[in-house]
Amino acid sequence: MLKITCIRKDESSVTFKLEGRITQPWIDAILHECISAFSEGRRVVLDMTDISFIDRSSIITFEALMKNRIKLIGCSPFLSALLSCQGTSFHKTNHRKK
Repeated sequence: MLKITCIRKDESSVTFKLEGRITQPWIDAILHECISAFSEGRRVVLDMTDISFIDRSSIITFEALMKNRIKLIGCSPFLSALLSCQGTSFHKTNHRKK
């Protein structure tokens, strides 16, 4: 299960907080939110602080998204390692330990 919440929106960007597990069936929901923001001329920030799992196909999708106006923040050390192994760049900020 994945929860997507818009936590910040201004003229140039929108930040979505993702909570739960990211698997291929949920990628369409993430893509829908990103495409909607892009159509409004905004860049997208995805707060990954509360992501507990991401599958391989989703990592590949994130790699493609990163080539656009997507920025990832709050990645756990484990998630950061997964994304680095796939060659995906990300922005490490303010990961809260639980």
